[in-house]
Amino acid sequence: MTTLEKPNALIPGSTIAIVAPAGPVLGEQAQEGLCAGIAALERAGFQTAQRQDLFAQEGFLAGDDARRAAEIMEYVARPDVGAI
Repeated sequence: MTTLEKPNALIPGSTIAIVAPAGPVLGEQAQEGLCAGIAALERAGFQTAQRQDLFAQEGFLAGDDARRAAEIMEYVARPDVGAI
């Protein structure tokens, strides 16, 4: 039987990684909305991290498979990231 670990609670100053590994964030309005959400997290006292290629697009996906996998794994591996 697997034991589940309860994650640590986020506190002000914790880092939240912003990722978009499925479909691309299309259009100026969607990108502005995402940026507004990031700003709200920062106003709440959190740090945010996102890659330069957050708005990547390849067909109907958010970039190629390697980019999308790397985006997730980069933040999973970072000990300073409290949430993705």
